[in-house]
Amino acid sequence: MTYAIMLGVFVILLFLGAPIALSLGMSSLLAILYNGTGINVIAGQIYGGIGKYLLLAVPFFVLSGNIMAKAGISDRLIAFIDALLGHLRGGIAMVCVVVACFFGAISGSGAATVAALGVILIPAMIEREKFSDPFAHGVVAAASSIAVIIPPSISFVIYASLTGVSVGDIFVAGILPGVIMGVAMIIVVQIYAHKHHLKPAHPWKGWREVWRTFKSAFWGLLMPVIILDGIYSDLFTPTEAAAIAVFYGIIVSAFVYRNMGMKDFLHVLSASASSTASILFLVANAHIFSYLLSSEQIPQKLAILMTSLTTDPTMIMADEPTGALDSKSARLLLESLEALNRRLRATVLMVTHDSFAASYTSRVLFIRDGKIFTELRRGDTDRREFFDRIMEVVAMMGGEGSDAL
Repeated sequence: MTYAIMLGVFVILLFLGAPIALSLGMSSLLAILYNGTGINVIAGQIYGGIGKYLLLAVPFFVLSGNIMAKAGISDRLIAFIDALLGHLRGGIAMVCVVVACFFGAISGSGAATVAALGVILIPAMIEREKFSDPFAHGVVAAASSIAVIIPPSISFVIYASLTGVSVGDIFVAGILPGVIMGVAMIIVVQIYAHKHHLKPAHPWKGWREVWRTFKSAFWGLLMPVIILDGIYSDLFTPTEAAAIAVFYGIIVSAFVYRNMGMKDFLHVLSASASSTASILFLVANAHIFSYLLSSEQIPQKLAILMTSLTTDPTMIMADEPTGALDSKSARLLLESLEALNRRLRATVLMVTHDSFAASYTSRVLFIRDGKIFTELRRGDTDRREFFDRIMEVVAMMGGEGSDAL
């Protein structure tokens, strides 16, 4: 009943238009009050969700992005890319996509990218190149979403803090998809511009103008290079990189561009604090929600429900099926999967870090650093002997918690 209340309240609040953070928090609170877990669990889960060193990168990246936006780096980037691409058909929309990639690499935030680019580029697309109003708004919204993929993405930092994976590895993995998204959007812009016979916003301004605007935008273009190169070369951690980005932004805005005073800086601090509070409030409520999902065994119950929809399954895929289950429930579930495999000849594909769960299978592939380390086949041995063999391999790999089975 607890999970019905939690999921039901969550869906209803979303349907009513409540913010997702509030929906997660209220549904979790009502579920806790109903099952009698104790209200004190909320404080523990909030601290567990946001009390992580890695999450210090979030306020720093937010602050650095706001500082660079206040310094006018978005205007300088737009001027530089416009000098390069503005003479082409659909040029301003392409400028929007390219600048969104660069500014996303500075701020790490899609919302900050929209705020920095939308005011300037939406009117320019509509008035100077005659793009339709919906298409112009769509280009800015879609292009700004690249900031979620292009490193240093705040979303990636939060994901890494929740899953324990390497932030640097995620940042590297986000570069190619981000570039592909940008190229795909430019192709769509070109198709739209040619289909509607749109004219360029201005003629080619010459390489002198390109060089002049490049010098003006240079300090903004250098910022993501410093951050990413420092992280990838192990000069500093992502959290330290975020702090360096703040100091870099202060130096550039105060001493190079000279367009941000103390009053402006205090306003940027206030806006950054508000944005950071919103992000961490969402993370905290999501952590409480995920705790209840695990404690109420909702993923397992949903899996059982889905498998009950068919009486003759061909394949059953199970991702950590024994997670958060007590030993008795885990044994019953594994015996049920084993029976389905034996009686119905259904293939059971299971991902697990639990050697005990793996011992119920007939074949185990050990994955290390994304590659197959080795494999074991059970053959005619009993489950206990197979478990011992699995534990020997796990010991060779460095421990149960470091690799997947």
